[in-house]
Amino acid sequence: MIDAVRVRAARAARAVLSPGQVLHQLDLVSDRLVEVLGALTPGEWRRVARLGEGVITLGGLIDDILHGARHDLLDLMEVEGGAPPA
Repeated sequence: MIDAVRVRAARAARAVLSPGQVLHQLDLVSDRLVEVLGALTPGEWRRVARLGEGVITLGGLIDDILHGARHDLLDLMEVEGGAPPA
């Protein structure tokens, strides 16, 4: 059994984590995430599941999630006045 990876979220509906807080939280969980994903076999990465009307591999799902999270972080950094990394 794998422990859940948790990222602390702001408590109030309107509260927003600053980019620095988001980066700190990501740093706290990144080692655990790499450990979990690194343990997957090539067959597990290619495992297929139904998602809505289509199908997706586990690798494709994780890639989509990480891609979306990266864009969310870049958007947050722009809103907070920081320049996004190149």
